[in-house]
Amino acid sequence: MCWCLSRTEDLGIGGATITAQGITIYNQQDLGSGVYQVSVDVSGLAKGEHLYNLTADKVGYEAQKISFKVVIRIAFTYAIPTVGALDIPVGDDPVFYVEYWDIDHDLAITDGAPFLATSTWIHSVTITYLPGEERYRVTFITNDDDTLVQNFIVSFNFSKV
Repeated sequence: MCWCLSRTEDLGIGGATITAQGITIYNQQDLGSGVYQVSVDVSGLAKGEHLYNLTADKVGYEAQKISFKVVIRIAFTYAIPTVGALDIPVGDDPVFYVEYWDIDHDLAITDGAPFLATSTWIHSVTITYLPGEERYRVTFITNDDDTLVQNFIVSFNFSKV
C-alpha cells in the first residue's frame, strides 16, 4: 500500500496509522516514502470471496481508503502412494508410503490438527507421518483368520482443513 501526497507527485506520507474494516491485520510496518506493509489474517475465513477495506490516516491529512477482495479456496494437493497394488499374505502387516503434498505452496502436508486420514480396509490402518521423509507410512493390519479375498479394493482419503 502506498499513500502519496498527490496523484501527480511521488511524495509519500509516512507515519500513518493503518486500520482495517472486515478483516484483521497485524505486523503493520511503515517502509518509508508512504509505503506500508500489513499482514492480513485470513485463517478464520470460509471459502469464497471476502471484501475488506484498509484506511491510512494521519493527523493533518485526509484519510484514504482502499478496498480489496480476497478469494479463499481449497489448496490444490496430491496424494501419491509408493505402490499401486499389494499382495498381502494373511497375517502379515504390509507397509507402503504416501506423499501428501500441497501443490500451491510446494510443501508436504503434515499430520498436525486438523489432519484426517480414513480407509475402507476391514481392520485398522496405522498411518504415521515421517517428518524426515515428508511422507506417511501406512500399515495394513491383517489377522491369521482373515478370509482370503482376491482383488480387494481399498480406498484412502487424506484431508486437512
